[in-house]
Amino acid sequence: MKKLPKVSIIIPTYNRKPLLSKCLESVLNQTYRNIELIVVNDSSTDGTYEFLENLKSVYKGKGIKIIHNSRRRGLPYSRNVGLAVSSGELVFFSEDDSLLSRDAIEKLVTIYLKYSKVVKVGGATPRVVLVSRDRSYSKVNYCNII
Repeated sequence: MKKLPKVSIIIPTYNRKPLLSKCLESVLNQTYRNIELIVVNDSSTDGTYEFLENLKSVYKGKGIKIIHNSRRRGLPYSRNVGLAVSSGELVFFSEDDSLLSRDAIEKLVTIYLKYSKVVKVGGATPRVVLVSRDRSYSKVNYCNII
């Protein structure tokens, strides 16, 4: 059986330390194991730097890359920094306030592999569920194949 492709999960962040812990936990608990997590800190001032340095030491050797921009550069720049250091065959961009279901990456890779055998597939995207402050849920239309 062919080895499953490595997925680089890139998460830019700026001053979102309170949200980042749950976000990263959802990535680290994926059922799909062949991943690398890349977090790009866009020069946060809220303790994110220290939080990420601690995370890096706790998960040393577990496929986590932490990048700290020396000054605030913005979201596109931070995504490109993450992409530049990624080593995965597939890339998934996530946000620092998003939570992934445990099988999100597994499902995306399965869809990608299935359809890329018959057509040129540029990517696969997940369904998004928005949770408002009053805990109501709204589904957002999505596309599985792009």
